Amino acid sequence: MPIINGDTVFQMIRSDADLASIPIIFLTSSSDKETVTQIMKLHPDGYLLKSIGPEQVIQSIEDYFYKSKHDH
Repeated sequence: MPIINGDTVFQMIRSDADLASIPIIFLTSSSDKETVTQIMKLHPDGYLLKSIGPEQVIQSIEDYFYKSKHDH
C-alpha cells in the first residue's frame, strides 16, 4: 500500500470499537518468512498470497465464512 501498510490499517481497524469485529484477511505478494511472521503475530483471519488464482481467493473467503458460521 503506497501511503500506509497493511499491518497499520489492520491495527487501526482493530482499535476502532465499531469496526473491530470485521474479519480481515490479508491479500499480499509478500511471502518471505519475516513478513509472514510479523503479520501472523497480529492474528488476522487469514493470509493469502496474490500468486494464487482468483478462484482460490474466492474459495478461501467462502471457507472462512462457512467455518465461522459453523463454529458458533
